[in-house]
Amino acid sequence: MSVWPPVVSVPTACPVIRCGSPARRDTDTMDTFMDSSWYFLRFADPHNDKELILKESAMAPGTQSFLPVDTYIGGVEHAILHLLYARFIHRFANKIGLVESKEPFKQLVAQGIVKGKTYTSAETGHYLKPEELQFEDDVAIEKATGKQAIQDWDKMSKSKHNGVDPLEVMARYGADATRMYLLGNTDMLQPFKWDDGNIIFGFAKLVSRVWQLGQLYSDGQKAAAASGDHSSGDESRLSADDMKRVVELEETMRGSVEFVADSFDKLRTPAAIKKIFKTVDELMVAVAHPQVCTTATFRRSLDALVVMLYPLAPHLTEEVWQAIQRVDGVTTPSRVYEQPWPTVDDFKQHGSEVWQVRVIDKANKAYPVFQAEVPLHLVSDVDAVAQLAMATAEGQRLLAGRPVTSWTSGGKKLLRLTLEGGGTSAAGGASAGGSGLGSDVTSS
Repeated sequence: MSVWPPVVSVPTACPVIRCGSPARRDTDTMDTFMDSSWYFLRFADPHNDKELILKESAMAPGTQSFLPVDTYIGGVEHAILHLLYARFIHRFANKIGLVESKEPFKQLVAQGIVKGKTYTSAETGHYLKPEELQFEDDVAIEKATGKQAIQDWDKMSKSKHNGVDPLEVMARYGADATRMYLLGNTDMLQPFKWDDGNIIFGFAKLVSRVWQLGQLYSDGQKAAAASGDHSSGDESRLSADDMKRVVELEETMRGSVEFVADSFDKLRTPAAIKKIFKTVDELMVAVAHPQVCTTATFRRSLDALVVMLYPLAPHLTEEVWQAIQRVDGVTTPSRVYEQPWPTVDDFKQHGSEVWQVRVIDKANKAYPVFQAEVPLHLVSDVDAVAQLAMATAEGQRLLAGRPVTSWTSGGKKLLRLTLEGGGTSAAGGASAGGSGLGSDVTSS
């Protein structure tokens, strides 16, 4: 489809009047943004060597979902120039029937620019190079004049001498800490002031703590295996205090998994990282208790942490993931990116919540309410919740042996039981032995 290396000039005659001499015509005259204004179309049809792209309706099943692109992320320059060209090409493709959507992108996100410290001469106003400065108690002094330089923040550029070599930063702090600093220091839509001193005290510390967490878990598993105590980690045999810690850990993870997933969906990486910081703190407390550290709940929590952190710190999390699998005796470890994203339901093995249960007794014009404690692993199954509520002492007292014709969930932590002779609910009057679930049923 293309020739490489590209032909940048072709023979021609000089167009100047009365010249006509042999000359070469430059063919590479379009803006570079134009050259990259259609690559996202090729992602949907990358092996086509005969045309730009197949008609969207003719693509392989599932491929059509590539278009239009969900989110376009680019700086100010991209949001103006590249976006203009990309929309032009895509709308042309739509006009000739190649793609179905008129617009190439569902959402535009223009991230803020990265700013670096600039120093200008108080006398000339010229930008000063690092070697033209000396620092006294964090005050920049121009060597040539001995006067204090004027400090400001501006877009990084060579002319302002405020650029940062990423290789030097990564060599000093590591790629993952640098990556998290860029993603987590400020809202991605706002300008970002580069100050690598913050990496040491924040994100490099997080890298260290997660690595330490993996090591402590591995040491705990090895110690349990060496002791020969096969009951170690058996949650049914935990002490009351350790069981409380397990329940609290699950509660922590439910909140973390939900919050981090929502933050990523909304591109709020700083909020996600802050939540991960707190989650690591909770896991560090739990890992200090040998019986808790070896439980399945702790392992699920550690796995979830690694998966959630992977988009931000891929090198660290892959190393920790491989290490904890080796402790399990896995000879061919899987990779982090192959794992499913953790869900709230992964952490509902322990604990319970209180539901309000309303009895609908229209025959006697009575609508009493009682409470039922429901284990968390049952809350998404309304049938199971209904059976549990009817089996409680208070439920049996209020039902007084009368058949329940239907049950429905009226919202979060609310269940309705309709008695025989009391009319039918939106569920349609199913028997108590079956699910009388209607359109108003919601899961908690």
